[in-house]
Amino acid sequence: MTTKLSSKYRSYNLEELAQRLDRDYYDHIQALCINAISLANRIALEQDHPSMILYSDIAAKTIHKINIQVLKRKKEILPYILDLHTKKTEGHNCNNCSGMCHVGHTEHFLSLKASHKDILQYLDELEKESLPLHRHMEYPPAYKVLRNEMKEIDDMLTETFYLEELFLVPKVFEAQKAINA
Repeated sequence: MTTKLSSKYRSYNLEELAQRLDRDYYDHIQALCINAISLANRIALEQDHPSMILYSDIAAKTIHKINIQVLKRKKEILPYILDLHTKKTEGHNCNNCSGMCHVGHTEHFLSLKASHKDILQYLDELEKESLPLHRHMEYPPAYKVLRNEMKEIDDMLTETFYLEELFLVPKVFEAQKAINA
């Protein structure tokens, strides 16, 4: 990742960072996952070679798990982050509230950190599942496209993990601390 990209994300506040990660990464990874699963399913139906069928099945399952992580971010973590940003901006203090704002600050933070462990596992699975390309073999076009999609998913997950660990997690922790969560 370039320094320019990294510095751009560093300058965002928590809300802007969450929205940019959603738009620049989560949406893109989700689209790649949907396309890759479709390709893997097509390969499984069209190929006779057992190793291609096995590979496409394993790839589809791993990509499905990745897609679930992205959906979880979009449906649970992003809304929490936006709510946290609002509370911080409004000067909320969890020590003084009547408990009506209980949003599970610790659970959300731990969920985000746990998902990073899962992402590392998925990156490892993607690497292990890639069949080596041999020059003397002819591969179906769908397989080559699937390999490219999986590589792009791997790259996007790596960048996402880096940006979340380097910028998002510290900003979430800082916001939680600011509101005495």
